[in-house]
Amino acid sequence: MESHTSQGSLQVSLSRTERLFFADAYRHNIKASNLFRESGCIITDKNWLAVLAFGVTVIIFHFTVAQLASPDEHDFLDIFRILRRTARIGWAVSPHFHQSEIKLFIDHRSSLIAASLDEQIWQAVSNLDNVEHLANTSSDVAHVYHHAVETLKNWVKDTEGYPRSWQHFMAWPGHVSDRFVELLTAKHPPALIIFTYWNTIMHLTPKRWFMNGWARRNGCLAMAELDPEWDGLLEWPRSRLK
Repeated sequence: MESHTSQGSLQVSLSRTERLFFADAYRHNIKASNLFRESGCIITDKNWLAVLAFGVTVIIFHFTVAQLASPDEHDFLDIFRILRRTARIGWAVSPHFHQSEIKLFIDHRSSLIAASLDEQIWQAVSNLDNVEHLANTSSDVAHVYHHAVETLKNWVKDTEGYPRSWQHFMAWPGHVSDRFVELLTAKHPPALIIFTYWNTIMHLTPKRWFMNGWARRNGCLAMAELDPEWDGLLEWPRSRLK
């Protein structure tokens, strides 16, 4: 209930931009998150849907906050971190979800959306194959970047370059290594470039009220951290995010 209240407050905030509603939404979100953690929830066939719904509402809350945040308040890694954490909830409920009628319904809806992998997208992510060698990094760090790129390419194949479900949104953030997240947080150039490519593809998602412009904004902010020497690898994301 608290998570739905926070989401509703933010919907009002989007139209009125009143700080009162913004603070109210934060209060309900914090309360809901604390209650969830304190519950020590064990996922069963009776509560898995409620747990999944909670995870989704938390994501929607943070997507909406990202739209309302001023440039000084905005953290372009916030959504990535939220999706990464929520992916663990998704994996936990996955066995129950795959046995449910909801899965059949979603599969049917997905079949109605004709999607085929854009060769330009595949060529673009393939250009990242040697990104780990373009920076002065140790072999261990190069391996981290190689894994992140291979994970991104597998994600592109799975989504056909058109992410359109919660599972698609959470998959890549959830599968990159902790070390990659550390490098991304430290704004290492190869990590920022790989992150920018993910945002560029996420920019192609079906438009929803709570996701307006977030991928473009985050991708552009990440690119702004990079020196001109990386411009060659940024031509494709810049052309798609402009």
